[in-house]
Amino acid sequence: MAIKLTSKQQTQLAMLETLPPKFARIQSVIEQMGSGKVDDTLVRGMIRTLDETKAGATQLGMAGLGDACGQMAAMARRGGGVQIKVRGLRDALTSVKTFYEGALKKAGTPLPANHPEAEPGRERRRAGGTSGRRWEGKRQKRGRMAALFALERELGPWNPCPADPVVRATHRQRAGSDLLNGTGLEGGLAALLEEAVDGLPRHQDDHPVDDDPDEDRDEGERAEHAGSADPGEDASNDFHVRSPRLGA
Repeated sequence: MAIKLTSKQQTQLAMLETLPPKFARIQSVIEQMGSGKVDDTLVRGMIRTLDETKAGATQLGMAGLGDACGQMAAMARRGGGVQIKVRGLRDALTSVKTFYEGALKKAGTPLPANHPEAEPGRERRRAGGTSGRRWEGKRQKRGRMAALFALERELGPWNPCPADPVVRATHRQRAGSDLLNGTGLEGGLAALLEEAVDGLPRHQDDHPVDDDPDEDRDEGERAEHAGSADPGEDASNDFHVRSPRLGA
């Protein structure tokens, strides 16, 4: 059965495979420094190699290896006695190789199936999708609670059965479903208030409410004028009454 590694592990392995030749060159430069036959160009090249290794290891998540390379580069830049520096660089190179072996072992070990990085894109979906759904749930909960409080205030005097728990439970359930369906707080309240008003008993003398008060005022003025004016005068001023006379 083939070993399955994540893309990150494969990138780490590709980077780690390039380090052994660099370690060999660094070891050679350190030995030349100990014998006093080293060129400054080689030392600067060694420091540059350590800086590049630190940047690559840190970027790929191998912090231990990156820190060890950074400490070794800082030690190579410091002044002081050559022999003391050579012993320090040898110890630092040993530490770098130790972190290298640990990073190589970790990068070559397959991750468990339930690990967030085992499935490509799984961690990204968790970071983007789950947080959004959690925020959406909190918003819906706040809206549902606001709808329930508003229903308690608005439906109190209109509810024909205020003590009936079944009616209140139905109102709460429908308000929550309206919020979840996207109709919002106003839509849920409007539907439930309309249902509560329709449930009230109506009298026989109830009349539908006219939405145009100006039209009612005009009709009242015409009725008052018709009751107080002279019939003959009204007939003479009315076009529909005068027209037959003109025709006669």
